[in-house]
Amino acid sequence: MEDVPNHPRLQKRGSRYFLRVKVPTELRSAIGKREIRKALRTSDPREALKRVRQASAETDAIFETYRGTAAPVPQVRVPASEADVERLVLQAFQTSGRQNVASFLETPEENSDEILGVLRDDETVYRGGLSPVVLQSLKKEAETLLVTNGLTLDRSGTTYQRFLWLLMRADLENIQRARERYSGNPTEPVFDRMLATTDRRRNFGPAALTGRFNSRGVD
Repeated sequence: MEDVPNHPRLQKRGSRYFLRVKVPTELRSAIGKREIRKALRTSDPREALKRVRQASAETDAIFETYRGTAAPVPQVRVPASEADVERLVLQAFQTSGRQNVASFLETPEENSDEILGVLRDDETVYRGGLSPVVLQSLKKEAETLLVTNGLTLDRSGTTYQRFLWLLMRADLENIQRARERYSGNPTEPVFDRMLATTDRRRNFGPAALTGRFNSRGVD
């Protein structure tokens, strides 16, 4: 049986290995991506481990460069209202959506199946509800959004719990829309009615998306 190398940023699809790194929430706007994926171009597990370590170090160096140029965080924080929570969720949803579309347009077609598999795995995890893994990720996302906007919330309060729930719905919606995109569906369907008011084609460039799908022979 093949021995799969152990590294938190190494993933395997079929016989191919690739790097997968989540971009820290506070850097997503500057970097323009939610995740960084890079094909390691090897099917050898030992070589994959060597390459993922190098690629991981290079990715961390990129993060540190962006952190060095990040704007200062406001020092005074005020309690967030329900309206603030909804605004932050919509802001995060739209930012992530733009980044997902940009990543789709830049992704070589030969990598699409690998990414589609990852998205399906992510969708399964998120559909499982607030599992420990999902909850940890959402709490980090929530804290970054609050801090960068000069806001705070009581972690034991209902508004904070609703914040996490709305973030989970927004993340799942973006995962599902990205999954459809990589599956070859050019219609940009809406799965969650709460987020149906966002016109994805208007915001993210219909010409660019249409051109990408046409290049794949999708009508």
